[in-house]
Parts: sequence; structure tokens; C-alpha cells
Amino acid sequence: MVAEAALTGPDGETVGGVLVVAEQGYLSWLEVYTWQEEVEVSTATARRQLCP
Repeated sequence: MVAEAALTGPDGETVGGVLVVAEQGYLSWLEVYTWQEEVEVSTATARRQLCP
């Protein structure tokens, strides 16, 4: 199973995203990415947006 979620910057513009891959019910791959070098995206910032 693969899922994707968009991450937004302070102005509401999409700046990156999160890809999650699960195999046999377990997390097998997690990627947090950004398209803009000046925007810092980490698992911590992704968690704050996805789990308010």
C-alpha cells in the first residue's frame, strides 16, 4: 500500500510531501521531501501538519 500527503508552507502553498509505503501491514518506507531548498521539511514538521 502506498499513500501520499502534501505539506504546505506558511502561505498555504504546497512545498513538498510525505510518501508512506506499507508491506504486509508494516511500515517499510517513509520519505519526507520538499521542492524548495529554502523550506525545511523534516519528519517533525510533517507530523505537526498531518496530526494537528
